[in-house]
Amino acid sequence: MRSLDLLSIAAQAEGLRWRREAAGAARRIVFGIAAAGFGLAAAVLLHVAGWIALAEAQGPLVAALVLAGVDVAFAMLLLLIGRRRPDPLAQEALHVRELAMLRLGQGSIVQDGLALLGWRVPAMAIGSILTEQVVRAMRRR
Repeated sequence: MRSLDLLSIAAQAEGLRWRREAAGAARRIVFGIAAAGFGLAAAVLLHVAGWIALAEAQGPLVAALVLAGVDVAFAMLLLLIGRRRPDPLAQEALHVRELAMLRLGQGSIVQDGLALLGWRVPAMAIGSILTEQVVRAMRRR
């Protein structure tokens, strides 16, 4: 029974980890799309307004440099907001899954099944050992 419990725990932890990773990826995609839309709209509007104001007052070269600086500042701000941060719950779920899989590799499915049935016959123990060897050989492939 222990092996089945460990498999169940590992599957639940992996499912939780994948759901959390997918939610994080979706959030990053949404922020990236929003950043691109705002960046484009802001660049167009600020370029038109800024170009008109700065070109009359300072000339076209200064107007272009100022507008480029503003664009870089907005781009850096949006990239900073949308950066990937590690999810502590997803990391813990990964750790639980790895621990369960490690313990599963140390246990015996057949012995857990026999212990559940309460069989303690020597012939069953020999059969258990042989079956376990077959299962381990199949796992290696």
